Amino acid sequence: MQSIANHIALLTGMKVRPVLAEMGIFINNFVYDSLVMESPLDIVKINRTTQLIDDGLDEVVDEFLDTDIKFTMSMKATTHWGNKDTEVDLKEAA
Repeated sequence: MQSIANHIALLTGMKVRPVLAEMGIFINNFVYDSLVMESPLDIVKINRTTQLIDDGLDEVVDEFLDTDIKFTMSMKATTHWGNKDTEVDLKEAA
């Protein structure tokens, strides 16, 4: 299952990367099934990024899997990577 999640996340990142780059948001790393991005502290761009990833994920699942299962990604933002004290769950904050 981990391998499937890895591939879905990778394909989603590849799909949204060009649009994110135009917004000044860059995927810096890919760890297992996580996209690590750097973004300006701009709530409009962060919200747009969340929507792009959700939409990209839906497109990837529709294109490559024959399933009615809804896939989701958790999305978090922080001002200091790896510091849980500054972490915000973007789906709860929206």
